[in-house]
Amino acid sequence: MRTLLAILVLSYASVAAAATHYGHGQPITISVGSDGTVNVIFDPTTQVTGAPPACTGYTSGGLTMAFDSRTDAGKSLLATFLTAHASGIPVWYFGSGDCAAYGNKESLTQVSVN
Repeated sequence: MRTLLAILVLSYASVAAAATHYGHGQPITISVGSDGTVNVIFDPTTQVTGAPPACTGYTSGGLTMAFDSRTDAGKSLLATFLTAHASGIPVWYFGSGDCAAYGNKESLTQVSVN
C-alpha cells in the first residue's frame, strides 16, 4: 500500500512540475497595484526553460508575471525582487503554469537569487 501511495505522489509531482516553467533573468520593471498585485516584467533576453502558458503576457518583449504582495509569501517575493532589481542581479524564477489568478499573467511561485 505504501508503495502504491509513493508512486501516486511521485506521478502527481512530475505532472505538476511539467505544468510549470522557470527562467533566469533580470527583473526590469516591478509595479505594485493598490490591491497588492505585483507585476514583474523580465528582460526580453531572459532565459526561459519550459513553455510559459499561452495566456501569459509579454510587455515590450519581456515576460510579465504576477503575485499577491499581501500574503507573507508575497512580501518575501517582493523584497527579493526589489533587492535584485536595485542590485542589478538576475534571478531564477518559477511559474505556476497557469494564469488562474491574474488572467493574462502567470503566477510567480518562487524566486531565487544566486
